[in-house]
This record gives sequence, structure tokens and C-alpha cells, in this order.
Amino acid sequence: MSFRNAGAIFNDPSGHAFLFRKIVGTMYELDLKPPAMSAFSACSHNRPTDLATWHRRLGHVGMGSIKTLLSKHLIDGLDVMSKKIAGMCEDCILANRHAAPLTRS
Repeated sequence: MSFRNAGAIFNDPSGHAFLFRKIVGTMYELDLKPPAMSAFSACSHNRPTDLATWHRRLGHVGMGSIKTLLSKHLIDGLDVMSKKIAGMCEDCILANRHAAPLTRS
């Protein structure tokens, strides 16, 4: 990224400019639009998969949330072959684990 009087230029790793943003006051203005709600960006072969795989693909979102997305048909492409849950996600268990307080010796 390089800064000019009129704004900032963003460059890819090879040095080619791909985005220019103008300066407004002391800030650089970015026009960000939210992505369209679609699970196709997370699917690999457009075929149904299990809940555990969708749980990981969607950033370890809760199973209840995935079931709500399914039941209300909120996301196109969210195809699940089985709604059975086989245990808990090991990564989520470790992330939610709390450390024991330190003791003074």
C-alpha cells in the first residue's frame, strides 16, 4: 500500500495497483458491501455433507444456528445429508476451556 495526497493505493504482492481509496478529512474512505448470503463459497463439490463439516466451514458456529439456517432455508446451497451430531467438536471444546488460576508458591 502506498499513500498519496489524494488517497491510498493498494497493491497486490507483484506490485500492481488493484484499489484506490480517496482521503476524506483524516480517514481513507472504503466502500464495503456485505457479501451475499450463500454457502456456495464454503462448499467443495455442491453435494450434501454432514453437520460437523458445515460447523467447521461456517467458522464453528453452533449446531442450533445451523439447524435454524436449514429449517428456515436462509442460505442457498446449505445441503446436509445427515442431521445427526456425533459428539462435540474438539476444537470448540479446547477453545472454550478455561485455564486454572495461578497459585502462589
